[in-house]
Amino acid sequence: MRTANNNFTVEGIVTKYRNYVKEHCPKSAESSEWQDKDGQWHSKEYGTPINDAADEQLLITLYKKIKEHDADERVLSSLKKFADDYYRDALTADEFAFLCNHFSEVVSYEFSDRKWVGTSSGYSKPIPERLKWVKEMIKPVHGSSIFIADSGIGDIASLYEHCSVYGYSGFSGQGEYNNVAWALGQIRMCSAKIESHIKPWWNEEEDGILPLPNNGTMDFVIYGSMQYSEYNGLEALYNLLKPKGRMLLFLQKHEVLRDSSYRAFFKRIIAESSVEGIVSIIEDWWGQNNEAIWIVIDKSNNKDVRIVDKKGNVISVPSNQLDADILWPSYYLTNRPQIGIPLSELVYSSSYSDDYKEFKKVFHGKYEFENHNGIERMVLPDEILKMSIATSSDLSPEYKDANLCVKQLHKVSDTVFDQYRGQIRLIKNKCVLVVGNQSSEKKMGIGYVPVVPKEGMARYAGWACLFPKEGIDVRYVAAILLMPAVCDQILSICDTVSSWNLPLILDKIIVPNHTNEERLSFLAEANYDAMLSSQKEMEKAFDEKLALKKAEYINEVRMRKHDMRPHMKQLNSAKNLMQYYVENMATTENVQDHLKQQLFRFQDALGHLSDIIAHLSDEEEFGEPERFPIIKHLQELVSEYIRKGYSISFHYNEDDVRKFLMSKVLQWMDNPVEFGQKDENGDYVFPLHWSYTFISPLDFDRMVQNIIENAHKHGFTDSTRTDYEIWINLTIDEKREMYQVDFVNNGTPLPDGMSKARYGIKGEKAGLTGGTGSGGYIVKSIVTHYGGDYDVICKDGITTIRIYLPIATI
Repeated sequence: MRTANNNFTVEGIVTKYRNYVKEHCPKSAESSEWQDKDGQWHSKEYGTPINDAADEQLLITLYKKIKEHDADERVLSSLKKFADDYYRDALTADEFAFLCNHFSEVVSYEFSDRKWVGTSSGYSKPIPERLKWVKEMIKPVHGSSIFIADSGIGDIASLYEHCSVYGYSGFSGQGEYNNVAWALGQIRMCSAKIESHIKPWWNEEEDGILPLPNNGTMDFVIYGSMQYSEYNGLEALYNLLKPKGRMLLFLQKHEVLRDSSYRAFFKRIIAESSVEGIVSIIEDWWGQNNEAIWIVIDKSNNKDVRIVDKKGNVISVPSNQLDADILWPSYYLTNRPQIGIPLSELVYSSSYSDDYKEFKKVFHGKYEFENHNGIERMVLPDEILKMSIATSSDLSPEYKDANLCVKQLHKVSDTVFDQYRGQIRLIKNKCVLVVGNQSSEKKMGIGYVPVVPKEGMARYAGWACLFPKEGIDVRYVAAILLMPAVCDQILSICDTVSSWNLPLILDKIIVPNHTNEERLSFLAEANYDAMLSSQKEMEKAFDEKLALKKAEYINEVRMRKHDMRPHMKQLNSAKNLMQYYVENMATTENVQDHLKQQLFRFQDALGHLSDIIAHLSDEEEFGEPERFPIIKHLQELVSEYIRKGYSISFHYNEDDVRKFLMSKVLQWMDNPVEFGQKDENGDYVFPLHWSYTFISPLDFDRMVQNIIENAHKHGFTDSTRTDYEIWINLTIDEKREMYQVDFVNNGTPLPDGMSKARYGIKGEKAGLTGGTGSGGYIVKSIVTHYGGDYDVICKDGITTIRIYLPIATI
């Protein structure tokens, strides 16, 4: 962007103006205070600019200068505050004149650079994946008319030179931002010489009804191109199209599956054979992958519809075979039985909203809250707090593990449910609970309740709950749902199964049409297979455990044999000496003295042998596992060791832990509730005291004690050193979905070759100071017993014992 007459560039002058504003704009000290290493507080150095709107200031000032009397008064009014804040001393007269002479280049650079756009929802940019599809599918000719339901700051409208662009900017409820976004878009259209008929939503809205162009006047209509879109008059937009017009429709999954306001529109476009294609797209939605669809509508008659799922699989479906209730691509790419009955003939289910109404009845519409450890939680009656409630880990993808035995369940009073009490619903009848996620290895989890206990039972509101109809065994329903053909059908529509989507599609899921006798036979076979499967697993687990124990015992016997050898030599030597004394000593007195000495050696050797043999018969025992607050407990343990004089510290990355745990909660919940704690931006965050694993507290303490005491006893052996230290670092291993706890020390390293395998062998000693050789074995036994893992890392004189423990989620 350099001219031939001087050294000015658009980029250089715009950057100069930005820097000037950043330097001279008044700063806010409150939001940017910081503390240095000496404890000194600072604020002036890093204050946040109160009004850092340099680019808006520059654009409106240039627009006013160039357009003069032809400037749109609504644009000037919407951007007046930016024009008033313009820094006239920032640029020389020549620099300002250069920008005026290259106005279109300035606007093009500003909107392509985008360093200033996106600071507010009113300036929202199109989702990249949607913008890509718009560019590919909308290719108008000169003079075409295009309607954009949500044009924002004109990212899509600016693509179409020599066309007439209509539509609205922003969306309802954004007030001033809509006017600002619209005005910036108008400046953009003006510089590109595009005929713009785009209007600001906020100024044009009357009673929620937006005036539209005349029907049959648009060549193209685009809906849902921005991150938000509230214009749901799809039929009205469809009516804008000319006889051969084309419409791009971007929708979220929940809109396709449950929004009844779209149903009539879907039926119409299917009846008129206007659907050309339906495509699943994965898009970046506020930093998370989100699955949506776009529907290509062409008023020309389409006999076949091209359907593409998120994996890129393609199929052509006759337009008359589309289902207006489910325009979801994977549904059409999944094989469905041609013979059978709808699942709705076996079960019924209340909707999420009906469950909520029932919830309000139980509590008579009164909600009380209490502050518990700084968190607001709903007050529930004692009889509900005593109820059993299933967690996702209690549901299973296999029928043999689907029985929700109350003994294995948690209680509603468990602290992990504190912030979910408003999401708890009661179970009054036998039922099947269903959760599922197509992207998860677990796929669909099932849990059935054959009998509701007298004290009652509870469930999470987001889970689908199916009640068998009269004469249908609840176990039969569970077994049917876990059939691969049925499971695939459900996940092809729901993807993530929940209480708001599964009840809507019960009549779309085809299951076998069994007679009563066939149901009994099917259930009997399922129970028999479950019994055989459980038996085989038990036998396999037993054989594996037996083989492992055998190998460990052989290794230990081999090591103990080595330990016994010197004591056996000692016994043999004492025996030979005593025999020599008896045969060769002249006096009884001399024989007695020497025999006493050898008897002492005998006693010492026999004592050592007894200890070794007793150690061979030791068996590892474990406590009862419970939900265990790992971060909180490690903090307490470290404090105790510090009080005892140990040089030890505990560290963890709070942001990483919160982010991962929060992502798992959001993945599990369809309607996340308030978590009770907010960050500096006002967003709810995952309280760290919810960082749980399942383990016996005594076993956890025993494991930590073994690691720390062994490091202290066998590693800190040089009395001249004063820099010995133990560091405990907790992170999240996202691939394993486990807590990773590193116990690091700078003492004498473990002997060469002390690998993970050797560390876990019972009887393996770590060097000359080694004791019984059971420390590493105890650590290994505990972590593997509770589903974790371990590792041993020795590098550059630093020893790390790494422990992995599963994360306990709700």
